[in-house]
Amino acid sequence: MKLCDCCVLLSTCLIMDLMFVSNQLIQRIQEKFYPAHLRKQLSLAAKKSGFTKPVFLLSFDCDTYKDAQVVGDVHDKLTEVGITPIYAVPCEILMKDSGAYQDIAKSGAEFINHGYYEHSRLHEDGKTYESWNFYDKISAKEMEEDVLRGHDFLSQFLGREPKGFRTPHFGSFQKKTDLERLYKILLKKNYEFSTSTVPAKAIQHSALYKVNGLVEIPVGGGYDFPLTILDSYSFRYSESFKFGEADYLLQIRKLANWFEKTGSPYVLNLYADPSQVYDWPAFFSAMAQLAQFNVNSYEKLIKIAESNE
Repeated sequence: MKLCDCCVLLSTCLIMDLMFVSNQLIQRIQEKFYPAHLRKQLSLAAKKSGFTKPVFLLSFDCDTYKDAQVVGDVHDKLTEVGITPIYAVPCEILMKDSGAYQDIAKSGAEFINHGYYEHSRLHEDGKTYESWNFYDKISAKEMEEDVLRGHDFLSQFLGREPKGFRTPHFGSFQKKTDLERLYKILLKKNYEFSTSTVPAKAIQHSALYKVNGLVEIPVGGGYDFPLTILDSYSFRYSESFKFGEADYLLQIRKLANWFEKTGSPYVLNLYADPSQVYDWPAFFSAMAQLAQFNVNSYEKLIKIAESNE
């Protein structure tokens, strides 16, 4: 490659990075001062994707062995109130604790590929984590190996090939070039969807949007801060996060009330970790408020959208 070509490539990458940071700053300003406008945009994004009313999905990232210890009880509590969660489990954990998930899989709950390798460890305090295997920090070859080995093992576990994927620590892997590399790998195995992007992507595109034949389903945010993911860890345990448990519950209640009052199209794609909610009774009460809007799988969500096109 000539020096001038290298300069052009470097300049292009720098401009893209600056645009990415600039867009994030603009979105945060909008979220602080104009949350109602963002909710309207997200509603329009859902309508654009073919939805005529609110829908809600709850997925669990089961990243640690503690999740395997409590997931059965969490699953039962949610099914009792009419919610069927979706599961994303690193295959190394699924391999060692398969018994914890076998009955859940047999019940018909959807499982999506979350990579092969373990990528988080819960410390003894039960509140802090050590994490690794960030896709923006590893090589393209390592990323592909994680995705494809995860695909092969999960196919054996389920008795069929998984159709969906979620990136480990997906919040750090949002650049267009990063996602394009991921999608190319997923398409090699005929994946139908990914749910690995932040709420802002729904505003930029739509609530469900296609990339080279693959559907991307962004994760959802709150009522008062629609671009901030309602992450169970941040609201319960993070010392640097400005919100807490009460704020999480308030956001769920406001969303549920808004859905009931307006019936506006909306895709609320929430995720949590079982080990972060199993001992939080108010979490299950909050989820019960959303139960009437629950869609039990991403595959079904896509079918609903396609049927209304």
